[in-house]
Amino acid sequence: MTDAGGRSDIDPSPGAPGAEEFDPGVTVIRLGQFLKLAGLVNSGGEAKLRIGDGEVTVNGTVETRRRRQLKNGDIVAVDGTEAVVDLTDDEAADDADGASTT
Repeated sequence: MTDAGGRSDIDPSPGAPGAEEFDPGVTVIRLGQFLKLAGLVNSGGEAKLRIGDGEVTVNGTVETRRRRQLKNGDIVAVDGTEAVVDLTDDEAADDADGASTT
């Protein structure tokens, strides 16, 4: 698929300068969605406020982008409660929310 400028979503020439490798097994979730699903916030509105106020960390760093993409193994914390992103297929059946809290 191409955009209006003719650019492709996926670079057909792996190894080309500046090319990113495409890994079909990568699963991501946006930070705001993850906070709700993990039960770290009660609503999307609360997620927006907490992220905007700098109250959320990802892997120990304050994150202010609600649409930040998280991947497996990322550690998200709010108010001292941590949740580890786990979106593997094996866990999906057991843990529908894609998170494990510690």
